[in-house]
Amino acid sequence: APAPVTMTAEELDHAAEVLGYAAVKYADLKSNRISSYVFSYERMLATTGNTAVYLLYAHARLCSIIAKSPLNVEELKRQRTPIRLDHPAELAFGVCIARFQEKLEEVLRELYPNVICEYLYEAC
Repeated sequence: APAPVTMTAEELDHAAEVLGYAAVKYADLKSNRISSYVFSYERMLATTGNTAVYLLYAHARLCSIIAKSPLNVEELKRQRTPIRLDHPAELAFGVCIARFQEKLEEVLRELYPNVICEYLYEAC
């Protein structure tokens, strides 16, 4: 197993600040703009569910998987390697990814940013 990552006190403070801002901004965006809004640090900073903390954690996990992979992502892109979706979970994720443009257009048309937040959570 790789050695745990250590952070300086300054790096930890910076990460906490970034995470705090992200949590508040995302909580604001994920709420339907015509619904009542309840401000709750506990819900905003939850590590599970549709929160910035969860999405950032999922992103960090994906980056870690890619970094540990023996495959070179840039080389795969250059080769235009076909993508095979053999497993049902892969197929479901492929369908989800294919809906990105549709969801983005819905957000722009309806002016409901919560739609893209729900989409991102579903993709994770």
